[in-house]
Amino acid sequence: MHHVVFLQAANGKVHVERIRRDGGALCSEEARALVERDAPELLALLEELKDSLHELRARVGPVLSQVRNCPQYKSATQSNSPRYMLPV
Repeated sequence: MHHVVFLQAANGKVHVERIRRDGGALCSEEARALVERDAPELLALLEELKDSLHELRARVGPVLSQVRNCPQYKSATQSNSPRYMLPV
C-alpha cells in the first residue's frame, strides 16, 4: 500500500512523493485505522464477505458432515480411489 504526500516547495512547485507502507508491521487496530482512512469501502465489503462465508458454512457444513459419515464415503477414502472423484 502506498501513501501519497504532496509537498510544496518555497518556489511554489509541488513535489509528489510515494511512501511504501509495511502493512505487516501494523497491529490490527493500526491496520483497521489505516483502511478506514485510505479505503473505507473495504470495511463494508469485508463485513459482507464475512456474512456470506458464515451463511455458506451454515449451509454446507451439515451436508459435509452427512457425506463424511456415509459408509460409501468412508470406504472410498480408505481405498486407492482417485481423490478428484471425492468431495473435499
